[in-house]
Amino acid sequence: MYRDLVAKMREQHQSTIVKPTVMPAIIDKTKRRSMEGMAPVSRDFIRLLVDKVDTVKYGHSVIGGLSPAEQQQRNKALISLLYLSARRISEIVGRTYKGFIYEGVKLKDFRLDTLEGREVLIMNCLILKKWRRKADEPKIMRRDVIIDMEDSPFIEHIQAWREHQQESRKEKFMSITRSRAYQILQQIDQRIVGPHWFRHMRLSHLAETLNPFQLNERIGFWERIDPAVAYVHGRVSDYLEACENARGISP
Repeated sequence: MYRDLVAKMREQHQSTIVKPTVMPAIIDKTKRRSMEGMAPVSRDFIRLLVDKVDTVKYGHSVIGGLSPAEQQQRNKALISLLYLSARRISEIVGRTYKGFIYEGVKLKDFRLDTLEGREVLIMNCLILKKWRRKADEPKIMRRDVIIDMEDSPFIEHIQAWREHQQESRKEKFMSITRSRAYQILQQIDQRIVGPHWFRHMRLSHLAETLNPFQLNERIGFWERIDPAVAYVHGRVSDYLEACENARGISP
């Protein structure tokens, strides 16, 4: 009888407990850090982001040992190189994947050259393709990336950081991780989706004057032409000019 009474009391107690409502998880079906549907910004907007580096408060870097002024210089060079080279962040700072180790761009990978009578900066780097589904090894190839020496102020920031690293007897151009690059860019402006955003902006700007084949050959380095086509945004003036020319075509 006593056991029955205890069991009944427990049953009554359990019935008074308010169970928390389990809310269904909201699944975001959009791709993480997706650039889809994002309109390209102007080149001046990229330049303003470089200027905005000076507005961020920096403490003394414990890990890298960089002063606030050196961190500003590095961050300006990071934005400038991401934009002018249109490279993936892994191709600049390095990546480790299933035993594959790439240390990133080193100072020896840069060289000055003259092409078509113009002085340019050449950056030889590894082009990291998407990983194969049925293989552990990435598709590896190196390419010379041409950087315009007349594109100011971006080129000045790249050159200044190169000189700093040389004077500091450093081997790498950027001694940061991919995660740290994301953090740096978020500190500067939270509207920056990520390092890959600069690649999209640069390719969109170049697509104004380069056709997809030229874009792929000179800076895209895709295996197929399809990605290059996605960056070509025809101007309204080009379309109206085509309409005008079409009116003069005889049936």
